[in-house]
Amino acid sequence: MGLPQSSKGFHNSLQSWLAGFQVGDYGGGVHRDGVGRMIELIMDSPEPVTVISITPAVSMAEALRREPRIAGKVRLVGMYGSIGKRHEGEDGAIAEYNVVKDIRAAQALFQPPWRGFTVTPLDTCGMVRLRSDLYRRIEHATDPVLRELMASYNVWKAWYGHRLDGTSSLLFDTVAVHLASSTAFLKMKTMILRVDEEGYTRQDPAHGQAVEVAIEWENLEGYCKFLVDTLLN
Repeated sequence: MGLPQSSKGFHNSLQSWLAGFQVGDYGGGVHRDGVGRMIELIMDSPEPVTVISITPAVSMAEALRREPRIAGKVRLVGMYGSIGKRHEGEDGAIAEYNVVKDIRAAQALFQPPWRGFTVTPLDTCGMVRLRSDLYRRIEHATDPVLRELMASYNVWKAWYGHRLDGTSSLLFDTVAVHLASSTAFLKMKTMILRVDEEGYTRQDPAHGQAVEVAIEWENLEGYCKFLVDTLLN
């Protein structure tokens, strides 16, 4: 388990979906010190490790604090920041949630010499929605995993007050997962970035770190179709 975060609202939103589930019912292993276990896996790996980070950086920052050497073995792929655009492709950067939720932790991520560091900021991940037929293909899928996905999504949607019939919420994190294996559909740009004291992700050639940024979509429609095809297969 990672370090606790103040995400009370999110947990409340899924209570009815999780009703009755106990961690003890899980048949696999549970590591109470998830940060320590992550460090072990990285340091023991004979090959570089790709880590996908799609939450505020609390646990990753703690892992770096305990064992700074992991940076040299990790290719970090994250969903962080807002460079020139915000949600839905609107112009203007904002202090993005995963950064501003814990600014110190995010600053720690943007300092080490990672073996590789790739991010999808809101400029790209903040534009991904499934609409019309693409959404319906997931909504009506018979695969049991996708049925559970839709069940949890519908509980969250009702709790959050969304009225998005026929349209998904913004699917930020899917882009980070995609970037772990491919940059297809995206325009990449190397940028020197740091996180400032207000939680903005700034270009700073003097004090920042080199980051491969998914800065624009070359084919957003193609990506959305690819995402649905991948989930259904």
